[in-house]
Amino acid sequence: MRAVRQLFVLAFVSLCVFPTSSCAYADGLRRYTLDTDKPYQDVIADLRFAISERNYRITGENVIGEALGKRHDTVFPNSSVVHFCNLEHAREILSEAPDFLLHMPCKVAVYEYADKVRVETWLLPADPRVGASVKRVNDILRRVVNDAAR
Repeated sequence: MRAVRQLFVLAFVSLCVFPTSSCAYADGLRRYTLDTDKPYQDVIADLRFAISERNYRITGENVIGEALGKRHDTVFPNSSVVHFCNLEHAREILSEAPDFLLHMPCKVAVYEYADKVRVETWLLPADPRVGASVKRVNDILRRVVNDAAR
């Protein structure tokens, strides 16, 4: 029984801590995560390119690792969140589901973790009001993460 429990825990950790696919959370949000051996700055450059290639515009970037390092006068691992939006996709979703504003703009986090660079995003939750639009945006989010990490 203990071996089965350990196997279950290992499988869960493999999917949610070091995933190459999404992981569901109690509130319905899913995280899509990939790890890469590429240098952090290359991942950021590839992320920006992947976003623009899909007709999304970067609306902001929080360079959190650098800010923490400066504030505490220490070296902090590179970590950033890039925010981006496509106004037509946002209009499609928000006209039917205004509460999805909390998911806008889309964002991807990039950070150094355990000698790798992790790239991840929150996927939009499934909702029958905007099913096709959410599926389209989630497909784009996965592709953006894939392009940045590979």
